[in-house]
Amino acid sequence: MAKTKGSTESVSGFFRRLFEANPEWLQSGHNDEIRAQWLKNHPGREWDKKTQQSMSNVKSILRKRAGIGRRRRRRRATAEKAPVAVMARPRGMAAVALERLEGMIDQCLSMARHQNGEGNGLESVIKHLRAARNGVVWQLGQ
Repeated sequence: MAKTKGSTESVSGFFRRLFEANPEWLQSGHNDEIRAQWLKNHPGREWDKKTQQSMSNVKSILRKRAGIGRRRRRRRATAEKAPVAVMARPRGMAAVALERLEGMIDQCLSMARHQNGEGNGLESVIKHLRAARNGVVWQLGQ
C-alpha cells in the first residue's frame, strides 16, 4: 500500500533502513536483533506474521542485490553407513538411440568396405563414415 506524504514510513521501508544501517544483519541466520529493534521502535505494535514476512522479504531482496548466497549444509558422515558400490548410471533413451545409430553406421561402413574391394572408389565415403562413427562414440562417452 502506498503511503501519503505526511504518513509514517512503511514496514518494509523500516526494515530496509535498518539493514542499510546494519549490513552485517543480512548475513545473520537469526533475527533476534532485528526483532528487538522493531519492538524498541514500535512499542505499541506486536511482531506478528505479517511483520515477519515483510522483514523476510526485504532481507531476501537485499541479500540478492548484495550477492550474498546461502550456505549449504554439509552432509553428516555416519560411521554406520556401509560403502556404497558404484553403479553404472541408468542409460537414457538418448544413449540407447546413439548405440543403435552406431550399429547402423557400422553396418554401412562394413558394406562400403566390402564394395570398395571391387574398385568402386569409395575411400572418401569410408573416411566420412568412420568420422561419423567416431563422433557418435564420442557423444556416448559424454
